[in-house]
Amino acid sequence: MSKNQTEKSLAVIHAVGTYYGVALSGGGASGHHTLIHARMDAEFTSANTEAARKRFTDELFPVDQPVDQPVEQPSEQPPASEEPIAYTFGFDTSALLVYRIEVPSVPEERLRSIIQLRMESILPLPVAEMATDWIRDEEAATLVATRKDQTQTFLDKVSKSQPGQIRLVSEGAARAWLELRPPEAADQAIFAWWHGDSFEILHAVDQKLRHRLALRIDTADLSGSNANGELETATTDICQLINRMGVAEGHPIPCVTSHSDKEPILSKLIEAGAPLSPATLTANALTENWTASDLHTFFSVIGLSLLESEGAAGFNLFKENYRSPSAARPHLSVRTLILPVVAVCCAIALHVWVAYRTDLAKWRTLQFEPEVEAKVVEHIREIELREQILAERPDLLRLLEAVTPEKQSNLELNRITFRRGQPVRLSGVAKNDGHLAFLEALLQQVDLSDVRMENPTYDKKKKETQFTLSFNFRHWTKPKASRLLPRP
Repeated sequence: MSKNQTEKSLAVIHAVGTYYGVALSGGGASGHHTLIHARMDAEFTSANTEAARKRFTDELFPVDQPVDQPVEQPSEQPPASEEPIAYTFGFDTSALLVYRIEVPSVPEERLRSIIQLRMESILPLPVAEMATDWIRDEEAATLVATRKDQTQTFLDKVSKSQPGQIRLVSEGAARAWLELRPPEAADQAIFAWWHGDSFEILHAVDQKLRHRLALRIDTADLSGSNANGELETATTDICQLINRMGVAEGHPIPCVTSHSDKEPILSKLIEAGAPLSPATLTANALTENWTASDLHTFFSVIGLSLLESEGAAGFNLFKENYRSPSAARPHLSVRTLILPVVAVCCAIALHVWVAYRTDLAKWRTLQFEPEVEAKVVEHIREIELREQILAERPDLLRLLEAVTPEKQSNLELNRITFRRGQPVRLSGVAKNDGHLAFLEALLQQVDLSDVRMENPTYDKKKKETQFTLSFNFRHWTKPKASRLLPRP
C-alpha cells in the first residue's frame, strides 16, 4: 500500500432495511490485506447507525488476547502502533443529478463563477436549495447535485456515528468495477449497475466516477401480468440512457446486478434488445474467500472501503452542513510543532519585509508619474467592462444549435422570438407527429428548461400540424426582479 493509505478502513451503507459493512484489515509486517464483510438487518435510524458501526468494528476488527497472557491495565494514551480505522458512510439517493460540463481553461477562481452560471441554468431548483459539488478533469467538469433537505435528512441518521467521510455510493461502485471487473471487460470503462429499483450507467476513469445516468426500473413490474409491455418500455429507456452516455450503437455494455433474482429479468431485457451483457465479478487477492453472490451484494461497499483506505478525494455534498470529527485527525505534540512554527514565523517576517520594500519602490516610482497611475486605473476598468459585457451577452449561436432539428425532414421551423426576460417562442409545421419527436429532443437539451407545447393545430387538408413551443434558455429569458423603487 502507498504511504497515503491507511491499514484499516470501514465502509457502511444502508439499503432496503439492511446495513452492509466492508472492512479492509491486515497489513502490518506481512503486508497482506484482506476485505471482510458483515450485515445487520435494521431500519435506517440514527441509533441503528451507531449500533451498526460499533457492531461492524467489533466483528470485523477483533482484538485477540491470548488466554495465558495477563491482561494489561489500559493506559491513558493509545499504543503508537495502533492504526485508527478510517470510517465512511455511503450516500445513495434516486434524486442524485450528475452533469458533464464543458469548461474553458481558466484559473480556479474564474471557473467557480462559470460553473455557478451553468448551475443556475441546468438545475431543476434554485442553486440555494441544492447541495452541489464538482470535480474538474482534463476534459471537462463533473457536477453532482441533490436537494439540500435530502442531505439533511440523511445526516440526521448518520452524523452521530461520526463518519470521517460521506461518499457517493456510485463512487464506490465505480471504484469496485475497476477492481473486480471480469477479464473480458478489462477495457470497459462504462458499465451498468442494477441494484434495487435503480438502474445506473456509470463511467469510471482512473478509479474515479466520471459520469452517471440513472433511471428507475421496478423489478416487480417486469415479472407481472403486463411484463411484455413493461419489458419493451424498460428496453427503450435503457437504450436511450446508453446512447446519452455516448456508447456507440451495437456495442453492449456489461451489467452488474446486486442480486441473483435480477439475472433472469436481465436475460429477458437482453432478448428484447437492450444492449447489455451479464457481468460476473472476479475475486482477487483482497476478496479471495468471497463467494460470487457476496461480491455482487457488497459491490459498492467494497469500492467505498478501498476509496477510504486510499484517502482518495471525491465529491462532497455535505461540506456546508457536516464536518469530520476532530478525533479522526492525527494528534501532534508540542515538540513536533516547534520547528514548523518557527519556520513559518521566519517566512512571514521575510515576506512582509520584501513586500514592504517592493511596495515602497513602486510608490516612489509612481508618485512622480501620476499619468501612469491614471492609465493603469483606466486599463483595469476597461478589462472589467469587457468581462461584464461578455457575461451579459447571450450565446445566440448555442440557442440556434439547441433548437435545430437533426435528421427530421418532416419538420419545418418558421419563426423564433427571443427577448431578454421572456420565454423563447418557436413556431413551425410538422408532419407525421414530427413535432412530438422535436419536443422530446428539446426536453433533452440541458440549456433549455420549462419546455411547453402550446395548442398544436392539425390541418386535415395539408395533413400537417402547426405548433408553437415556448421554453427558457439558460438564465437569459427568465424574468428578473425589478430594481426600480416603487412610486410614492
